[in-house]
Amino acid sequence: MSARRALLPVTLLLFPVACGSDTSTQSSSGVLRVTTATTGVDLDTNGYVITVGDDVSGRVGTNSSIEFDGLPAGNVPVVIKDIQANCALEGTSLRLAEITAGGTSGLSFQVTCSRPEFEINVITRTVGRKPDQDGYVVTIDGSPHRMPVNGGFKQSVPASGSYVVALEDIAPQCTLFKPRPTSVTVDSLNNSLVEFRLSCGPQDEIAFAAGTGTGFGSEVFRSAVFATGGSSSPVVVTGGPGSSGGPDWNETAFVFASNRDNVAANSWEIYRAGPNGSGTMRVTSVGAFSIDPAVSPDGSRMAFASNAAGGASDIWVVNSDGSGLVNLTNDPTADMGSPRWSPDGTMIAFERRPSIAEPSDIWIMNADGSNPRQLTSDAGSSLEPTWSPDGGMLAFSSNRTGNWDIFILLVEEPSVVRQLTVDPAMDINPDWS
Repeated sequence: MSARRALLPVTLLLFPVACGSDTSTQSSSGVLRVTTATTGVDLDTNGYVITVGDDVSGRVGTNSSIEFDGLPAGNVPVVIKDIQANCALEGTSLRLAEITAGGTSGLSFQVTCSRPEFEINVITRTVGRKPDQDGYVVTIDGSPHRMPVNGGFKQSVPASGSYVVALEDIAPQCTLFKPRPTSVTVDSLNNSLVEFRLSCGPQDEIAFAAGTGTGFGSEVFRSAVFATGGSSSPVVVTGGPGSSGGPDWNETAFVFASNRDNVAANSWEIYRAGPNGSGTMRVTSVGAFSIDPAVSPDGSRMAFASNAAGGASDIWVVNSDGSGLVNLTNDPTADMGSPRWSPDGTMIAFERRPSIAEPSDIWIMNADGSNPRQLTSDAGSSLEPTWSPDGGMLAFSSNRTGNWDIFILLVEEPSVVRQLTVDPAMDINPDWS
């Protein structure tokens, strides 16, 4: 008995000590149960990531729950992450959970998912005097949609991926500057924009100079421009002794340069004729090498290139009666040429070569010579700019491909360039009708 009594106090003392240790741990921490509820379509099969505090995280299903134990009592931040783009969380992604010591706290996130929207946005922009009255047809992987000459629409597509977009039913008088067809890639984060730019007008003609095939003589020709390809037989405009080139024309006159009156001395002057080449008359007698004439839209002035100041050529302006001669560029080193008035008479396009060892590029400036700016900077030379009737484009000749051909660029976006001719002969001196 005495042994038993001696052992009892020891047992009673040991048991309460063990129970006291568990009670202390439970009173300082708790459990958090996070529940997700997701509705809709195209749910995320990977679920979401739940982060508790600074460094405790776990992945939970779209309609499931996850428990985090051993969390200190009090408020802890909880964040839900990795929600896919077509799903929207109700409320904020960062929330506070109150952890109860010795208990289990709950927090829920509600997510709604919808089918991803895949769209192709198509825009048409048309300038010119004679737009296509019934607009165009846009096809997306062969599915047609009629478009106005200036407008846009959004086409939903069933899934992400690559689609072929083409612009069709283009009138013969319209020129398209964007590739057709073009392939675009669409996904839920990057819907695609396709822009088609066109210029429309009466059936346009371009005048150019070309060799006659006999000696070194050249004449001025006219040739039609076709928006969808093809070619026409050039028609000769000038004729006579010597050589002629550098044509420019408007409603009142056809202007060109020629040495016809002094072939032996190769003295070039500016000449004027009717729109069909009849009634030729000499305009200038500068006594220098004067070429590249351009008549202003109102017919009151003419711009041309001349070395009348000595040395390299400058861009000059003179009244139609030969008075009021003014040097616009007045640059003793750079060589200027091929001035052309914009249709509204506010700007002049021209070519500029910094030195004899460097290629020429296309520039434009205000009609008074101010604010000159460069439009081309490709390999090879770009020469002889001429404005389209709407003022939105410039045609020019260039040897950027290794051969002299005719090109067209957009003035407001000069990087958009189209090659008009592919000819083993030299195609130079373009001019819009």
